[in-house]
Amino acid sequence: MRGRFSPARCSTGASLLEVLIALSLVASAILGAAAAQLAALRGASSAAHREQAAWIAASVAETMAAGQGLSFRLAHMRERVGAVLPGARVAIVDEAGGLGAVVVHWPREVDLPEQGRAPRQGSCSSLDNSAASRCIALPFASRP
Repeated sequence: MRGRFSPARCSTGASLLEVLIALSLVASAILGAAAAQLAALRGASSAAHREQAAWIAASVAETMAAGQGLSFRLAHMRERVGAVLPGARVAIVDEAGGLGAVVVHWPREVDLPEQGRAPRQGSCSSLDNSAASRCIALPFASRP
């Protein structure tokens, strides 16, 4: 007489277990790929905003170096800043003896949120102590 557990019956359950393990591995791989894509998107967004801020700072520094029609050009530039980088503001600091710096601040919320990272303290931290913003500074020398 045969026992309750025949070899054919046990192998059916083992193949079901193998399928469940394979599905869990595939699900883990898909979650890992999604996390990698999110990290890449976050980095690309941050780099694009930094590039736009550098472009703004270079334009303002060039305007300051030219020195003619300064107030009109700066007013026009500040109007365009909001369209290029939402929430950004431009400051001109330490303009003494023809030397100064253009500082562009933009809110961190423009970039995708960075979870688990402490805000970096950079060269602009003394100008704006808010951890909710990023900045870029560009020095310039105006022509006499």
